[in-house]
Amino acid sequence: MENSNTYSSFLQKLLEKKYPDTDFNAINVGQIGFSSWQGLEFYKKYLLGKINADMVIIAYGVNDVDKFRFFYTSTLPDKDEFSKPKENWQISLQNILIRFNSINLLSRTIFKYADGLMCLQKNIPVRRVDDNDFVANIDEIIRLSKLNGSEVILLTSPYNLPTYNIKDPDYEKYQNTDYCYEKNINERKKIIEKDRQLEPKRIAKDINILNNLLRNISKRDNITLVDAEKILNTFKENNMFIDPIHMSKAGNEKIAQNIFSAITEKSLIINKNMGN
Repeated sequence: MENSNTYSSFLQKLLEKKYPDTDFNAINVGQIGFSSWQGLEFYKKYLLGKINADMVIIAYGVNDVDKFRFFYTSTLPDKDEFSKPKENWQISLQNILIRFNSINLLSRTIFKYADGLMCLQKNIPVRRVDDNDFVANIDEIIRLSKLNGSEVILLTSPYNLPTYNIKDPDYEKYQNTDYCYEKNINERKKIIEKDRQLEPKRIAKDINILNNLLRNISKRDNITLVDAEKILNTFKENNMFIDPIHMSKAGNEKIAQNIFSAITEKSLIINKNMGN
């Protein structure tokens, strides 16, 4: 998505329109695919003390619940998977997969069928960040932001995915099954296929859990929260998303309006920016 269609860009325009004599610069420093653990590391290494921000908007959740990390599956959480430097050949291979999507799709297809027959994956993939680590990561970003003199807004993660039905008897059975222990190849393939079918529901369920954790942090620490999940879920139109987890231009604009309202209603940064 073009930067002009992000909520940070829309937010800047709203602030400039309301306060034409004040300079605003809304910078989108989010990195594609980053989890809260990676975001915290990025913030400490590249942003803390280098950008004097009046406000930091913290928006993590979707990538934290991912089990497949776009291009490869891991049985380790991000704090273990990415804490050790990769070998050069590993980095080169991942760069190739990123640049050539056809190769990425081919490799996924090959491993999908190979897994079903040979069971190359010996352990159940885990979420990139679990609940406790998610809270710890968000808490640390908040602490560092306030230490740096920044106001903080928390933003929940919106999504356009099928709702998890707690009455679905297959969910817990298949989501927690290590199919490598199933000796019958046909049954193993059935488990894998069912697991893939249930994955969107699992993602929705886990994102909602992390969003609730953000709501709890907001209440606990009296931090402003813009509940993007609830805001966009009130719209029945399909134009709020371009895919199951990414907002469209309309979705970004709607979230920007709500962030703008939170800023102006609570005077979070206006007085500071205007020198009062």
